[in-house]
Amino acid sequence: MNQFFAPIIKDTIAILSEAESLHLRVLRVKEGDQVNIVDGYGHRYSGRISKMHKKATEVANLTLTERAENPPLLDIAIAPTKSNDRFEWFLEKSTELGIRNIYPLLTFHSERKVLKLARMQKIILSAMKQSLRLWQPTLHEMQSLDRFLANADLLSEQNYIAHLKENTQAFTSLIQTNKSCLLMIGPEGGFSDDEIEKAESKGFKGVSLGEKRYRTETAGMLACALFGNS
Repeated sequence: MNQFFAPIIKDTIAILSEAESLHLRVLRVKEGDQVNIVDGYGHRYSGRISKMHKKATEVANLTLTERAENPPLLDIAIAPTKSNDRFEWFLEKSTELGIRNIYPLLTFHSERKVLKLARMQKIILSAMKQSLRLWQPTLHEMQSLDRFLANADLLSEQNYIAHLKENTQAFTSLIQTNKSCLLMIGPEGGFSDDEIEKAESKGFKGVSLGEKRYRTETAGMLACALFGNS
């Protein structure tokens, strides 16, 4: 099943963008064909294409076929990798596995300080459609760790920071999947001692994702899998 994206549904009509219209033509969909529409806010619709154009496509007679009341409850604040490909891989896989918010962090050991947000939004959208997810994750702008921590206590019911220091507990032993969860994941060099202290002073609990040491993007994907399967 293919699904197409239209963030705004008015009455029983959806207007697909130029990019989505191109996708329709690639798949040789034509006027009168039945298609599935997802709005990124937990709803899937079925309707028929009433008008097709290179710039936009109208889908009419929409009926709601599926609703997911709540988005995934996992948020991840993560330091982007030096390699764009590796961070984009994380965005794709975390979207497929289920994630609500992604907060790119600028930390002491950060290897990347600039993100191509428009390109990354497209990767997230494509992964949402491909995996038949109903909620589109929100990718936030890059921000410093200090700025993030200033309001982090308001973002989630459970706050954790992954690191390799002593006195951490297993992530899976603490998480409650019926409550929103925010996990911080550092860059390849890890969080500095000062950054860990700042996070813990804000109520973040130190956790371990396992006995091994993982690449940043692997740790992010693993966290999504662990949370989703708990």
